[in-house]
Amino acid sequence: MQNVSWPHAFWILALVGALGCSTTTVKPNLKSCPDPSKALALRGHFTRPLIVGHRGAPGHGPEHTLRSYNLALDFGADFIEPDLVFSKDGVLVIRHENEISQTTNVTELFPQRKTVKTVDGQKMEGWFTEDFTVKELKTLRTKERLNFRSHEKDNLDSIITFEEYLQFVRQQEKLRHRQIGIIPEIKHSSYFHQLGFDPERAVVRLLKKYHFNNKTQPVIIQSFETSNLERLRKMTPVELMQLIDDSTAETMTSQEGLQKIAQYA
Repeated sequence: MQNVSWPHAFWILALVGALGCSTTTVKPNLKSCPDPSKALALRGHFTRPLIVGHRGAPGHGPEHTLRSYNLALDFGADFIEPDLVFSKDGVLVIRHENEISQTTNVTELFPQRKTVKTVDGQKMEGWFTEDFTVKELKTLRTKERLNFRSHEKDNLDSIITFEEYLQFVRQQEKLRHRQIGIIPEIKHSSYFHQLGFDPERAVVRLLKKYHFNNKTQPVIIQSFETSNLERLRKMTPVELMQLIDDSTAETMTSQEGLQKIAQYA
């Protein structure tokens, strides 16, 4: 495969088999690809690599907006990925982190809300989703977080909830006549449990509401934590993905570590 140019921050999951479609431009030639709905429905027996729009299509505009997710689908993404955190009133909202000063205009609208917190053992200063109601979060506008990327789409879109994301996916499936995979990442589960929230129960409740909570749906829940995935294994039949970072790689990718992961994810 030569001269392949993919959109920024897309994941290509080479699970089984080879890519059987023309991909010589940024937008794949979908006419020569296998039927996406059939490919996704095979779950675990994929006939081609899967393309995941990580945070949508960042690099082309602010991440984690419906605009970004829609563009990722235009580019041919099989899955689009939301990161999940909580609002003050217990609503799952989509931001890569619960600290939102880099991706929204929160510093301009709520300068007095700046605070210091310790999240997963790391002390940080900023503005956090769990200090704002969902109504307040909806007044914010998103922006590109990296200086070297285009900022022409800053301040155009609002923060979206996980429920709005699921509604969007169902709508797009009808419009595009294909199945769309969802791959939500639960962020800071232990931290939010300490605050009285229950991310796993909230995620499963919404998956059930929009009929995603079964094995026929292309759904993968991911997390860097382990206890929440072990709990989810008892709560939902959908696929679970154990994410691994540098601090846990040696232990978790050992034979013993992988055998343990295989029991739940």
